[in-house]
Amino acid sequence: MIDILEIAKVDGLKQGMQQGMHQMVLTVLKEKVGVLPSYVIDKINTITQQEVLTDLIRYAVNCENIGHFEEQLKVTAS
Repeated sequence: MIDILEIAKVDGLKQGMQQGMHQMVLTVLKEKVGVLPSYVIDKINTITQQEVLTDLIRYAVNCENIGHFEEQLKVTAS
């Protein structure tokens, strides 16, 4: 029998991890480039794949400017 509480717990943990990764990308990016355009924030917050978010964290750490990050965002998130 499927344990509904266990499924809900796993789903909650996944959502929490996603939110944490979104916040990490945004925090690092703000530290590197300053104020972020709202469309960049919105795009990052729609990404659900953990691998993509991990890549975006790496790109945020190494980006030179917001344009450089946006190019990576277009490639990675498409």
